[in-house]
Amino acid sequence: MHREYLIVTRGGQERRIRLPVFDDARSGYVSAKSPSDWIVLHPTADADVYRAETSRFLFVRKSFRVNLRTGEVTVLAVKSES
Repeated sequence: MHREYLIVTRGGQERRIRLPVFDDARSGYVSAKSPSDWIVLHPTADADVYRAETSRFLFVRKSFRVNLRTGEVTVLAVKSES
């Protein structure tokens, strides 16, 4: 099964945080020219919490609340692309 992860490096340690980008199995390949073609992180008032938004290249638009310290992920919004 394919899974998507946000990989965060802090203090020399790597942490993988699973992001539930797709609700079902997907096939195909998308070529990204820059990281923002996949996902963009936006800071919040809490230095450990970011809003992550997928780009149009992933065929599904979602936003998440991601706590980098705890690894907790909450889906904030979903917008299907046709």
